[in-house]
Amino acid sequence: MAKAKKKIPWRVQAQLHRVWRDRRLGSAAGSGPPVDLPTAPVLSLNTAVAGLMTFFWDLDDTVTTGDTLTRQVATDSGFSTIIDTTPHVITSGEDTANEVTTDQYQAPANGTYYVRGRVTRASDSAVSAWSNTLTVVVSDIVTGNFRIASSNNRRISSAGNYRIAAA
Repeated sequence: MAKAKKKIPWRVQAQLHRVWRDRRLGSAAGSGPPVDLPTAPVLSLNTAVAGLMTFFWDLDDTVTTGDTLTRQVATDSGFSTIIDTTPHVITSGEDTANEVTTDQYQAPANGTYYVRGRVTRASDSAVSAWSNTLTVVVSDIVTGNFRIASSNNRRISSAGNYRIAAA
C-alpha cells in the first residue's frame, strides 16, 4: 500500500520558500537580501613621538559621512587584552578624501601594542571586517622630537614591526 503524501498548507510552503531563498542568497532567514558590508579600512602608522601615536586609515566608497571608525589597541595579537577602544565619526571631508587621521593615542608604557579598526555603517549598523593589524613596539619613552619615516620618506605601511626610540 502506497504511503499517502502529506499536504503542506500553502502558508507554510511560502514561508519555507522564503527561508530557502534567503539562505541561498546568504542572508539570515526572513531578513531579505544579503547586506553589502563596508570594506575594512587599511591601517598605517602616521606619526609617533615619545609613545604618542597617530594612525592613518585608508577608506573606500563603502564608507560614508556619519559612519563610525572604531580603533582598538591591545597588548596581545589575539586582542584578548584590549586597553583602548576609541570610536571616530567620519566627517564629510574624510568621506570625500577616503582617508582619516585619528586622534593621537598615548602608549601607557614601553611595550608591544597591536592596533586594528573597523567601520560601522550609520544607516544600518552593518560592520566591516577588522583592518590589518599594526604592531608597534614602544621603547625608551622620553620627551623630545622624533621622526619616523621610511627610507623613501613615505608613510610607513602596515607591513612590519616598528621600533620607536630616541634617535
